[in-house]
Amino acid sequence: MNDLNIAWLAGLFEGEGSIENRPGKAFCINIGSTDEDVIMHVAAITEVGHLRHAQTLPSGRKFFVWRVSKAQDAISLLRKILPFLGARRTERALAMLEKFNAAPLPPRDSPNCKRGHPLVKRGRQRICHICERDKMRRIRKSKLYVIEKITEGELPSQFTAWQTERQT
Repeated sequence: MNDLNIAWLAGLFEGEGSIENRPGKAFCINIGSTDEDVIMHVAAITEVGHLRHAQTLPSGRKFFVWRVSKAQDAISLLRKILPFLGARRTERALAMLEKFNAAPLPPRDSPNCKRGHPLVKRGRQRICHICERDKMRRIRKSKLYVIEKITEGELPSQFTAWQTERQT
């Protein structure tokens, strides 16, 4: 991305963009517009993020949103456009960068995940089998815990109603 595109993106972000702090997850960057060609151009020049499904506004016009939700891509993009942002957006961007720079992220071409395990290619994604295994174990453990509490009658009635509904 050249300096002209970075400056253009910063101007668009200043007027139409937002930084969203998602609890329990990394932050994301959004740019929304009713002009599809503008949003497509943003996606083309940045080569990161994704387009969300167009929503129809009450006026009947379609509203398009481009979003970067991968923390590493969002941090990299914010660093590039930071010199071109106004005072209010700069303050918000610096706060997010400071918050999320505490945990170092591996570079995109790193052979390891953020916990240092080796990454394996699965289709278009690179995954860590160790982290994936640990995640599935936590999910199974939580499901078993809920089932155990249901059978012991220690969970509220809404869970037992859900369990009864599932069995029928």
